Amino acid sequence: CRQEHLNCKVQDFKDQGNYYEYTERSTKMRTGETDDPKARRKYNNKIFRGNGDERDPYVALKKYLGHIPEGIDEFYWQSIDIPKENIWYKKLTMTRDGLANIMKRMVEKAEIKNEGNFTNTSGQKTAIQSLRGHFDPLAISELTGYANPSSIQSYSHNSVQIQKEMFDLFQLQSTRIRPLP
Repeated sequence: CRQEHLNCKVQDFKDQGNYYEYTERSTKMRTGETDDPKARRKYNNKIFRGNGDERDPYVALKKYLGHIPEGIDEFYWQSIDIPKENIWYKKLTMTRDGLANIMKRMVEKAEIKNEGNFTNTSGQKTAIQSLRGHFDPLAISELTGYANPSSIQSYSHNSVQIQKEMFDLFQLQSTRIRPLP
């Protein structure tokens, strides 16, 4: 997965007005060269426009793209500690190790406790868990790029609310069963 990010290019993101569409490059799992559904995604990823505040992913991506040096193809760049102009990034691409430690650095800068709970993949896990209560596992696997819904099973957990609903339903059903004479 890290190599896929390192291969990412600025031109892979197209501003469609209300969203950026990301066209994924070939990966070891999805080459796009066959008719096998696992060889390509059903649709390109999209980053939709939100409410326009500083946490809006669309706005953040637009801002990021506006601060990298012009004429650059690669997507990930090493940041300048104290930028003096509109350019916030060095003309040095991020290294494999730099990309691997991105979440660790963000957690440190945000001064979040329990740093060990946050990894580069924990965001994906959290997103999948939050979608589970609202969408079909097949739809989630299509969105996240997993070829099979069972691949996201390890990310699943039932919230306390769902556990309570299941318990209540079980209790209701068990009261309807008559004991044997």
